[in-house]
This record gives sequence, C-alpha cells and structure tokens, in this order.
Amino acid sequence: MPFLEALYESTHENVHLGVLHGCDVLYLARVTGHRSSDVILRVGNFLPAHSTSIGKALLAYSNPEVVRAVVAAGLPRLTPHTIVMPGLFTQALREVVERGYATNCEEMHRGVVSVAAPVFGPQRVPLAAISITGRAGRLDVHRAAPAVRTAAASLSRSLANVASLTTG
Repeated sequence: MPFLEALYESTHENVHLGVLHGCDVLYLARVTGHRSSDVILRVGNFLPAHSTSIGKALLAYSNPEVVRAVVAAGLPRLTPHTIVMPGLFTQALREVVERGYATNCEEMHRGVVSVAAPVFGPQRVPLAAISITGRAGRLDVHRAAPAVRTAAASLSRSLANVASLTTG
C-alpha cells in the first residue's frame, strides 16, 4: 500500500493494483481521494484483461500461452476504442514491452483512460500491475507513465528484497 499511496499523492488520480485471473483482471487494491476522478471501480471487481491497462501490462510479459488463451476467448468490443483484432492486440502488447507501460484510452469505458506498469517477481515473472486511472482530457497517460513505472519498479525491488531475506 505505501507504493500505491505515494503514487496517489504525486498524481491525485485513482491508483489500482491488479492481477491476472484467467482472462480477466482482479483488482486487489485501490487508493483514491476527493481530488481524484469519479471512476467507479472497487476492490474485488473483475474486468476483461484485453481492455484494461493492467491487463495489457501483465499480458505483455506473460507466457505466450496465456496471451493465446485470452485471444481465443475473444476480444469483445466494449467501446468504439476497444482493440478487438488479434493482430492489433498482439502488436499493442509488443509496444507495451518497448515502452515499459500499457495504456487504455477509452477502451473499457468512454471518457476513462489509464496507464499501468507491471510488478515483477523472480525471473521477471509479472506478478501484478499498478495503474493510474482518470478522465480523458485530464489525465495524460504518457506524462503519467514515468510515475507509474517508478512505483511498479519500486514495488518489484521491495518484493525481491523480501524474497532474498526469506531464502538467504
């Protein structure tokens, strides 16, 4: 939570932590405040991985079989901006790896954007992802990306330190 809270304090936007659960993202933590956008998402909610920045951040670094399963399950159109073509989706995942972060530009809900970065465990296995979510036009996902990447990298390092203490 300290990493999510610090990210909220620096952005004043909704901050989420989620994991892959089948073809969906399960939201495990959320930090929000009176200055953040009124985006409705609760801890325990599931959203389709293909249309969320957390889902794309995790899928980009996941085993290819996981990505194939998500594509095989279908990429339903949720808004006019949702990526529904498998080739375009896999290209978007390659771009996530190149940039180090994923975006969602009104793919899940109209007027809502987000940016996410993966949290890694040993051998760069994606464990979770952290995102900032806000209103389109107010949140510039590319400007917010460095803060999200820093939070995710810090949490990854912290987890690695804990793991080394327990195994060393």
